[in-house]
Amino acid sequence: MEKILRKLTCLLLSGILLIISATFADNEAYKFYNLNTFSNSAQTPALFGVALKKATRKILRKKILEAGASVKKLNDDPWTDIYNPKRIFPSAHELVIHYTKSGTFVSAIYYFTNNDSRYALNLLTMIKAKYGEPNTTEFNPKSGKLFAMWVLAKHNITVSVFKEQTNSTLSLSYQNNQTLEVYNREQQEYWLKKDKLIANIQPNAY
Repeated sequence: MEKILRKLTCLLLSGILLIISATFADNEAYKFYNLNTFSNSAQTPALFGVALKKATRKILRKKILEAGASVKKLNDDPWTDIYNPKRIFPSAHELVIHYTKSGTFVSAIYYFTNNDSRYALNLLTMIKAKYGEPNTTEFNPKSGKLFAMWVLAKHNITVSVFKEQTNSTLSLSYQNNQTLEVYNREQQEYWLKKDKLIANIQPNAY
């Protein structure tokens, strides 16, 4: 079970953008726009009024709870908090936030119950209004697949909107590309220690 969880965590953070991009390998089937290498948006990427480049767990927790989100998982591990943000973001049923052990922001992912393509495009329009045109946009009206990514290089933040197909979950994510490296190292060290503990279990203990 732990090995499965480890793999899921790595897929979620380490390779999320690569996995999403690979989903749209056949560009002939999609409207594809490759814009500027980096976004020219002057808007500072933030959540709940907190700039994500230097956001901390302590500050974000306070702001999220003050905004009206309810707790689904808090303090269970050094890296992850999970909230129900329905009161503050209609149609969003979960907000997952990852941090480094020291409490520095790594990523935030909203998951939405409304997976209608029209809602997804409305969400895309909302993010465009804040950060300008995305660096990459891919959309297939037939299948409902959607991927848009903003690379806010000045702030080390990547924002993305993703939906695999018509009936799949819609997500909105924010990722700090610098602290992600720290998070990945910490995860690797954690699971190596876990593996050693399992290897040292005496055979007669089970």
